[in-house]
Amino acid sequence: MRIELRFNRKDFEELYFINGRGSYIKDEVIKSSFRNLMITGLVTIGLYIYASVKSNYDLFSFSLIVLAIFLIVYLGAAKNVKKWRLQVKNYLDAHEKYSKHVLIANDDYLSIIQNDEETIEKWTNIERVKIFDSHIWILGNENFLIPAKSMSKGEYDTLRSLISKKFK
Repeated sequence: MRIELRFNRKDFEELYFINGRGSYIKDEVIKSSFRNLMITGLVTIGLYIYASVKSNYDLFSFSLIVLAIFLIVYLGAAKNVKKWRLQVKNYLDAHEKYSKHVLIANDDYLSIIQNDEETIEKWTNIERVKIFDSHIWILGNENFLIPAKSMSKGEYDTLRSLISKKFK
């Protein structure tokens, strides 16, 4: 089977950044630390108001320390999200430079050809496959993300059934 793939950056971005992934607020990695930071910030503001009225800044001082800790945790998580976003950007930038994208699949291997570079992965080296209506993840020595939008529906269905047969 030979499929000429259409590379569209937006198709890949839809898949990589699905469900808020890569967001500094909604990403699963960062969501809880952001929530904790916001709650601690609100409590700190409340304690500041209380301290101003009562002229007792002990609890407010403690809440500032807790706020600083949650801010450091959030910034650490945000740094990881930023690093991941940069990796995705660099990956897509590198693949956007290719003018030709071809997928070849037969009984022995799966191959992706980009211009004059070919990446071949034997089916036996592929550890895991995730098949969705929107895309296929192939994880092995090399990892492949193949959006359904990069080919016709018929080609996607044929590729999907071929991969399913290989791993059932």
